[in-house]
Amino acid sequence: MSSLSDFCKLVVELTDLLKILKVVEENKLSAITEKNLIKLDACIKDEQVQTMKLRGLEKKREQLQTSLGFGDFTFGQIIETMQGDEKKEAKKLFSSLQKATQDFKSINKSVKTALEVKLYSINTMLEKSQNDSDKPKKNLSKNKFTSTNRFV
Repeated sequence: MSSLSDFCKLVVELTDLLKILKVVEENKLSAITEKNLIKLDACIKDEQVQTMKLRGLEKKREQLQTSLGFGDFTFGQIIETMQGDEKKEAKKLFSSLQKATQDFKSINKSVKTALEVKLYSINTMLEKSQNDSDKPKKNLSKNKFTSTNRFV
């Protein structure tokens, strides 16, 4: 049988995982600014693992809420059903979860912006490269070594 304390433990797990994801995003931002593709690849792989964990916790949360009779309730609505110290503790946990979520969203936005800037610069370089290749080439045959034009 599930209890509200199980729900609170799950909120702690979600908060901890969001803190881990924030660190992963910080590392990803660092890799982007350093132009370190190996580090970026490692961050993306770690992010995928953590995202799978997050999906698992979210599924567990949905099941737990349903078993507690809270179905589609928000965390705030669930907290309102609690009493006394349990309610105070749940409010603290919820506040921590909100902060972790906001911190993650903030760094995630920075990563997204950094990636967009890098992609823009890559696209600009590609366009310039394409435009340069469309221009007529200078006749460089004078400088080529051929069988009839040996340097003597």
